[in-house]
Formats: sequence, C-alpha cells, structure tokens
Amino acid sequence: MSEELKKQDIAGVADVVSKGQGGKETIRIEKDKFDKLLQRMERLESAASKAELAKYDSRNKGTIGKVIKLLTLDGKIITGWDAMTKNIVEKDRDGKWREEQRVNLHFADDSEEEVDLVIFHRRYQKVNATVKKETKNLEKEDIDKFGTFTFECVTDDGVRYTIGDKFIN
Repeated sequence: MSEELKKQDIAGVADVVSKGQGGKETIRIEKDKFDKLLQRMERLESAASKAELAKYDSRNKGTIGKVIKLLTLDGKIITGWDAMTKNIVEKDRDGKWREEQRVNLHFADDSEEEVDLVIFHRRYQKVNATVKKETKNLEKEDIDKFGTFTFECVTDDGVRYTIGDKFIN
C-alpha cells in the first residue's frame, strides 16, 4: 500500500490536541472512527499468517534503549577505522615470523591516528552507551563505510555519538 493511500485512509480521523510531557502528542478521535480502526487492525491480524507476523516482529524489533559498547583508545571514542595501512607478515632470514600491521583509527573529535594493530588490541577499552536512535543505511556507500545500521547513542557521562554498527561491540 502506498504512503499516499495510507494518508488518505486516515486523513481527518484524528486531530493533534497538544503536546504533553516529553514532547508526546495527544490526539482526539471520534469513538466510531476509533472502533473502525480497531476492527480493521483485528481483521488484518486475524487474516495474517502467524509465522509471517513473528518474522516481521523479529526483523523490526527495536534496539532503542539497548546498551552497546563503544571502543576507546587513550580515552578517545573510536568512530571508525580504515583497512590496514600496512600489512606485512613474512619470515625473516633467520626463519622467524615478522609482522608489521598498522591501522588508521578515526576518533569522535575528528582526529586520526595510525597505530600498530597489536598495540590497538592490547590497549583498547570499552565504554557503555545507550542507543537513542537507530537508522538503517540504504546506500551501498554508507553500508561499506558504517555498516548496515547507524546508531545515535549516549554514554553514561551524557556525551552523544553517532556511530556505525561496524564499530561497536
């Protein structure tokens, strides 16, 4: 069903009366229109496949309020990283394995730092953050850069961050 058709179906059904606490809107609706709306919902749910409803619910369950972990290095929140800038893994003349792997990290303060991958894995720490908004990325460019979802979250100290699901744990 198109968005226009949905708007036409509910046009004139309810009026916004006021905004209450927390910015929530209060609406006024005539009882017969409300009853028709409830009957329509009951009809649709009774005709729907229970398995499909369960699939829909599991696919669309929200992560709002969920606690996620953000990575930090030296007290700075990591908002992303690039592919390894240097990736050398080879045997030296003595037959010993030598690794030189470096990664470029992006921080919330718009700074960048190139660090050894081993150092990063030894020193990173995790910080709790609560998800306030979740946005699904639709563009291939955004999916490659951030992941399937982008989260707006708040840490325990009240600082807001926007970060892709590739960079949370």
